[in-house]
Amino acid sequence: MRILMIFFLYLRSNEFNHLNKYLYKYKKSAYKGFLFMFLHIILLLPIPLVTMCLIYNALPNQDTKLLSIICVAVIIILALTSICSFYQRFYFTKYDELVILSIKNDLIKVYHQLSRSFRQKNK
Repeated sequence: MRILMIFFLYLRSNEFNHLNKYLYKYKKSAYKGFLFMFLHIILLLPIPLVTMCLIYNALPNQDTKLLSIICVAVIIILALTSICSFYQRFYFTKYDELVILSIKNDLIKVYHQLSRSFRQKNK
């Protein structure tokens, strides 16, 4: 999530334009994370409506069939939101770690090139 914060806060800033190549490199993972975040939010929207139906229709009328349908619907909705939440965290963590790994790899490459050129100059 820390990379996403950098991505949104400093995307248009001139100071961090050199990070854009790392952030855009793995944008598919970020898009998948945003998709699952959107699905997670959309799946949470009908919960108050289902609860209202439970309180105002099923309980006062003692309708067991409607009560069982509502309970199954709530369980399915909560299971789907859990799955979406898991994949959201998975893709955002994957994006975060891939960006950090590519930055570290580039830093190691630069470090090795600098040390090799330093050794060649001092021979």
